[in-house]
Amino acid sequence: MKKTNLKIGIVLKLALFLSLGLQSPDLVRAASFTVSTSAELETAVSTANSNGEADENTLTADIALENPLTISSEITIHGDGFTLSHHDPAGDPFRMLQIESGGPVILNNITITDGYLSIGSGSNSAGITINGGTLTLNNSTISNNTA
Repeated sequence: MKKTNLKIGIVLKLALFLSLGLQSPDLVRAASFTVSTSAELETAVSTANSNGEADENTLTADIALENPLTISSEITIHGDGFTLSHHDPAGDPFRMLQIESGGPVILNNITITDGYLSIGSGSNSAGITINGGTLTLNNSTISNNTA
């Protein structure tokens, strides 16, 4: 009986050790990205939306967005004086940012410009739309967005 209890104890300890050891700390750690293209920013925002942590992104160039960004997590974007503008090769209109619930969004030292939606789209917000989330703008400019 004593050997059986000892084996069970060892198996339980091993199972606990393996379950803790197999968890990747990267899955729960906030991400910090340096981005210079639309694709990199989209990837960074997608990662932020899925990891449940407060992430930070820093722009290193002006970025012409090819797709709208939907943010549903806590994220800070440091613009460092750079601009996010609308660019869709197909000419399709879209708003620049859509902020959903899930955490505050902070934009620092950035310009959001040239977002547009087509007439009759039912929306009056081509630059940034806030749907249950919160937005803080620090030293930032929202300009030339039309709906």
